[in-house]
Amino acid sequence: PPETEASSSSSGSAAIATQDAAAAVAAASSSRSLAAVGEFKPEAARILLESEIREAFLGTAGSAAGAQGIGLLAASWLGNTLEDLLALTVAGLASYVAVLNLPLKRSEIKAKVAKRAGNFVDSVTSAMAEESDVAVDAAISKILQQVEPLEAAWQDELARLQHNEARRAELADALKVMEKRT
Repeated sequence: PPETEASSSSSGSAAIATQDAAAAVAAASSSRSLAAVGEFKPEAARILLESEIREAFLGTAGSAAGAQGIGLLAASWLGNTLEDLLALTVAGLASYVAVLNLPLKRSEIKAKVAKRAGNFVDSVTSAMAEESDVAVDAAISKILQQVEPLEAAWQDELARLQHNEARRAELADALKVMEKRT
């Protein structure tokens, strides 16, 4: 029938418009997640990691060397050998403690790197979740728009069938009346 052709062409143009809108939304959404990934600068992360490692190494080496230097300076001021030996032993223990502090600094650096990586992952995850939410909403909207004409046609067909059924019942009653007359 001509009515269904007209309704199918209008629903087809609505579907095309919906597809175009969904494509525009998808393009905008994907740029957000790409922007979140693009914000990660590997060179800056490398420089930060190198500076943290350099700082930890220089701090440990400086503490160890400083303790030895102070021990030697104290040994030169002290008068007897036992005091010199005691000063050098204390300096050696201080150097040892400085070297033992290196794993602590390493764990601090690992925690900083893990925090940065966690922040990066969180930003990418949230951007991707937002993108998927937008895509799902667009898909639901598209489906609802495509189903809407079908629902209207279904309701029209149901009304037509109910009308025909009522008409059939009337004709059946009329037939029974006629059969009783004969």
